[in-house]
Amino acid sequence: MLSANEKDKDGWISNDSAAFLSLKTALHAYFETYRVSFEESQNPIKISKLAKLEKFDSDLYKSLYFTTITHFQNFFELILKDFLRKIDELFAVKWNEKFTASLYRKIKSKELCSDVFCQSIEFSEALKRLKIIQKENPKDDVIKKIEFLLVKENDETLDFLNDLRNRIWHRGLYYLFYPKLDCFICGKILPLVKQVTDLDWYSENKEWIYKNLKCGVDPIASLINEIDNPPVNYEKIALLKEMGRAAYHNPIIQIDDNCSILERGAKVNYNYEKMKFVNAKVEGACNELLLKVYDCPVCGQNTFLKYELDDTSFDENDCYPHYIPEKLKCETCSFEIRSNIEDLSLCGINCKNFWKDHD
Repeated sequence: MLSANEKDKDGWISNDSAAFLSLKTALHAYFETYRVSFEESQNPIKISKLAKLEKFDSDLYKSLYFTTITHFQNFFELILKDFLRKIDELFAVKWNEKFTASLYRKIKSKELCSDVFCQSIEFSEALKRLKIIQKENPKDDVIKKIEFLLVKENDETLDFLNDLRNRIWHRGLYYLFYPKLDCFICGKILPLVKQVTDLDWYSENKEWIYKNLKCGVDPIASLINEIDNPPVNYEKIALLKEMGRAAYHNPIIQIDDNCSILERGAKVNYNYEKMKFVNAKVEGACNELLLKVYDCPVCGQNTFLKYELDDTSFDENDCYPHYIPEKLKCETCSFEIRSNIEDLSLCGINCKNFWKDHD
């Protein structure tokens, strides 16, 4: 059997936070769920219809759902255990006896120490211990900062998230319906994510966040706001999810106001080469296919193309040109929407007939 040191030779140890890597993975997956409306069939399902389906048996949706739920749950599990460690390292490890108020007091008074019981606890136990500590010492500095997580509504949200994870991980493949996933993530999970990431301990951690959008929209804040304003506009939620997804894929280097691109050496890196290729592709498409091009609301580049299907018909005497709008796609950041997103105002396009066929 290989020792720990021998195993380490096959890889490397990173200082990255596993919690925030899970958060980023969960957001990636959730933001991509709009794409299930067209990616498997190439024909976009109306978002209003998708929101009413009792069952959406899509392999892509099921895969994205699995990743979304399991990684949000892992993020909160690691965060809850981090809170316990901030109070005392021993609160986050397993003991041979049940964790009660009595055990809390023994650990706090240093009557007990642990050199043996170093196995980490699980999600539900971490949440339970924080509530016990809150009851015993509500004025603890850590508890006071995280008491928003322990109120009944948010406690129930975390329990439900853990149950969803267990149901899909251990007890069979259970999936929330597409609109229910939107309501749960936007209405319950994202507000808690925002509150947690705003805490002093984590506010400087930006490894999980997407790049700023050129249009000024913040997808997470906008999704939270949108779900709080009934009736729920699932079409707008779909658009915001796609904006968030593309923001993660934006290759444009973003810098602080006090630092120029040349000072960072950006002209000779991936960003520069990528844009040379993209601009050549867009120029060729516009010249040869006469495609319309717009500024992308996500990355800000003039590479947001309107693709159309040529359905021109011919007979012996004449040609009858007919073009069917297929999609809008940015060749820089991959932002892509189909005709099931009718309101394009967030994209800077105000045209009610944008997706109409034309001659």
